[in-house]
Amino acid sequence: NQPHHDFSTSWLTVAQAAKQLGISNTTCWRLIKAGKLPSIRVGWGWLITLTDVAAYKATLSLNPKVQTPPVQGGEC
Repeated sequence: NQPHHDFSTSWLTVAQAAKQLGISNTTCWRLIKAGKLPSIRVGWGWLITLTDVAAYKATLSLNPKVQTPPVQGGEC
């Protein structure tokens, strides 16, 4: 059961989201895999809404000690 997504929303690639958050692509993938940053798969890539990036960024400013989850089971 896939959630409905509004494609009139601004979407970012993983690299663009990572840049917005000031983190590496690998860290961004870890956040996605851990379910902390919602994303959808489109073809071979993954997209994240600008709204979700802004919401996650807000959690970082509220709690600067938030840490990204460790990688489990190899590469993301």
